[in-house]
Amino acid sequence: MIFKNTLVAAGLIGLFLVQPAEAGSLEAKKLKALFPGSFHAIVNGWAVKFTAHGDGSLVGKFKSKTDTGRWSIRSGQLCITLTQWLGGRTACSQVVQDGQWYRAD
Repeated sequence: MIFKNTLVAAGLIGLFLVQPAEAGSLEAKKLKALFPGSFHAIVNGWAVKFTAHGDGSLVGKFKSKTDTGRWSIRSGQLCITLTQWLGGRTACSQVVQDGQWYRAD
């Protein structure tokens, strides 16, 4: 997933553009500073817009499709749950800097 001021999730997790960070995995404090917010992502080649709200809710929009879920930070990892797109499963990943982008596996 590639994001501009972004967000990520396994299968739906990838790259996102925000402010530059130090190399390596982001610490939980730095990761929390990225959220909440609206993020533009590239997921499997498709442009997806995510909005992460301060209450932990998450909305994803792709063309005319919308999905909802939750985001959280657990043990220094970004965790995302999406009702339809991830089948209600939670995907967690460390977020690392990749140039000006951030990547989650």
